[in-house]
Amino acid sequence: MEQRTSAKKNKVSKAEYDILRTAIDYSTGKETFDDFCMLTGLLEKGYFKDAEYTMNVKEYFDNCGVYDDDEKS
Repeated sequence: MEQRTSAKKNKVSKAEYDILRTAIDYSTGKETFDDFCMLTGLLEKGYFKDAEYTMNVKEYFDNCGVYDDDEKS
C-alpha cells in the first residue's frame, strides 16, 4: 500500500479529529472517504481540508494535526 509522504500535516479541528478517529475505530483501516456516507457528506460541506473522496481515511488521519482555534488559517 502506497502512503502519502508529506512533511505538511493536515490541520483539522478537534471535532474533525474525533469524527475521523471514530470512523477508523469501526473500520478495517482500508476504507476511503467514499466508503463512509457521513464522511462524504462532511467532505462536500468543506470539512477535512485537502482530503479527496478516494483517499484512505486512516492515512489521512495519520497525517493530521489538531489546530487551536487561534491558528485555523
